[in-house]
Amino acid sequence: MKTKYNFIGDNTISEYVTVKAENRTIMRKICERVEKNRTKLLHEGMRPVHIWVPDTRREGFVEECRRQSALLNNDPHEMGIMKFLNEAADREGWTA
Repeated sequence: MKTKYNFIGDNTISEYVTVKAENRTIMRKICERVEKNRTKLLHEGMRPVHIWVPDTRREGFVEECRRQSALLNNDPHEMGIMKFLNEAADREGWTA
């Protein structure tokens, strides 16, 4: 990794190196904290899962949701699925 020296304003190379060292120390502390929490969760019987989900902030996302929903409107297969889900759902204790 090449070292990049930025001499902006009154910054000196020693200040730059100090900041880099402090950042490494902070990152090390964060990594240690994350690893400690990860180990604790693993011992509790949990396992990490990494998933990718659609970015709801992306331009056009809402329009695409509406487009796909419109395609399912009055679709006989979708009506059957919704009927099954409504019958199978356990709503005891749930409120709207």
